[in-house]
Amino acid sequence: RPGGSQAKVVAGKNAHCDPVQADGSYSCKIPKAWSGAIQATQAGYSYAPRTYSKVLRSITAQDIVGKAISPPATVPAPAAMPLPPPVAVATQATIATTTTTTVAANTAAAPPPGIRIVGNLSVANATLAAAGAQCGPADGQGNFSCYAPFGWSGTIAPQKKNYRFSPSSLSYEKLRQDQYNQDFAAIYAPQ
Repeated sequence: RPGGSQAKVVAGKNAHCDPVQADGSYSCKIPKAWSGAIQATQAGYSYAPRTYSKVLRSITAQDIVGKAISPPATVPAPAAMPLPPPVAVATQATIATTTTTTVAANTAAAPPPGIRIVGNLSVANATLAAAGAQCGPADGQGNFSCYAPFGWSGTIAPQKKNYRFSPSSLSYEKLRQDQYNQDFAAIYAPQ
């Protein structure tokens, strides 16, 4: 199917994008103050690159939408097969800086869009439940990121079939700064 893991996302110099997940989400790691472009590629689709200038903090919702490419004029398209509609490659995109997230001191802007909670679940492709926060699935190494509003109070709990986790959840009270090393141990427990 279009989108999802058939697409690839690449970034410019000094940046790394993880493989696109089956749900179409992607994550790129960039150095602080990075400038460059992130480009999606997929057979049969055209994508405009997203360009960035001096990124100072982690950002989300960087969806990339592709358009189906029309067949070449020399090859007639079958009349009964219309082109598929545009497809979103990413619905939970994350561009994460690899150093401490800060906002330039001379910027008189609104506060960051939220608090980042990052850690490891010690198992690939697990999910997290967190009411009021947005969490993507863990990557192939078990790393995860959640985003919560400034001042958020709540609980995150990992989930994966045939696994239990220690601790079973982590609770937060009125978060005002990013939370790192929020790790869980996955224990294989077939049912």
